[in-house]
Amino acid sequence: MMYVEPPRVNPGLSSASLMMAKFMLKKGYKCGQGLGKNGQGPVRPLKLIENQGSYGLGYKPTWEDKRKMIGEKK
Repeated sequence: MMYVEPPRVNPGLSSASLMMAKFMLKKGYKCGQGLGKNGQGPVRPLKLIENQGSYGLGYKPTWEDKRKMIGEKK
């Protein structure tokens, strides 16, 4: 047996996140305020809904749709 040390992960922001943060600060964003011309937007990030099926977000498949999907998988 041989011990292999796990790779070190630097839990930092991605370059795209840093670029967007710099842009927002340059345009006058203040921490704790919402987005929008007058800071009227939501302060907290939106909560994402997980898509469990292969249908579009918010679509409720009928029994016929489910039967068709099972048939296509076979």
